[in-house]
Amino acid sequence: MKLTWLGHACWHLNVDGKSILIDPFFASESIRKIGEALPVDYILCTHGHADHCSDVVSICKLHPSAVLIGCFELVNWFGKKGVRSVEPGNPGGTIKTSFGSVTFTFASHSSQMPDGSYGGIAVGFVVNTKEGSVYVAGDTGFFSDMEFIGRLGLKAAIVPIGDRFTMGTEQALEAIKLLKPEIAIPSHYNTWAPIQQEPELWAKDVQNQTSSQPLVFQPGESKEL
Repeated sequence: MKLTWLGHACWHLNVDGKSILIDPFFASESIRKIGEALPVDYILCTHGHADHCSDVVSICKLHPSAVLIGCFELVNWFGKKGVRSVEPGNPGGTIKTSFGSVTFTFASHSSQMPDGSYGGIAVGFVVNTKEGSVYVAGDTGFFSDMEFIGRLGLKAAIVPIGDRFTMGTEQALEAIKLLKPEIAIPSHYNTWAPIQQEPELWAKDVQNQTSSQPLVFQPGESKEL
């Protein structure tokens, strides 16, 4: 299981020969070149804000057989934009895939498509594979039901730490305490001034206060989980 951070909240997971792109938004041209060179079999989109989905259409043009997974309203909107293969769902639901399955979770956040239309609700995902389960929280505040998500048994949890629009470092630390993943990964920070954070300090708190192992990425960096 190899994970690549493409900056902001965009991740690429390669597992069992399948490639999963999460929240396509390339914040720089250098990252775009890396992202567009990667294989894509599935796209997971947590919600409709531009910094999570603005590159869905361009990626689907490069990879027309890629399957877009997201909430009902979101994937229907992209279907009208020419995305061919979509799989809609909502929190509590699970979609079977060639690598395992994707379970939709609640996320405490808003959602609006880039043209201002209704984007349904924001969600997170638990990506279930034979190599383990990865929780992608998406944009969210802290919520106590994370304890239930943790009961699923998580190899890794990717959580936002940027604050203002999502959890900050303190809430994200509390989330990790409930989720109890083997590996805790920070996301959604340092793209712009309002979400500047020091991920290494957060990682130190995770190391000292939880049973999880923190893992901090640099943009464009890949690591084996």
